Amino acid sequence: MTEKDELAEIEKWFESLGFGIVYSKDDSGITWADLTRPPGGSVGAPKYGRGTTRIEAARSAKHRYEVEE
Repeated sequence: MTEKDELAEIEKWFESLGFGIVYSKDDSGITWADLTRPPGGSVGAPKYGRGTTRIEAARSAKHRYEVEE
């Protein structure tokens, strides 16, 4: 599976739970995954996952969700 496919899979997984996921990069180069609710709505959980790329941030967010829920 390519990283692009994995990213799409993680985004669909969050969507199935009623969340969207958007990405931002801060001044230090960290990419953040923010959860929105509903998908495409306003950010409800900012900086939920982090990494140096979108896929790393998405993986981090998914892992966090699995651990906390």
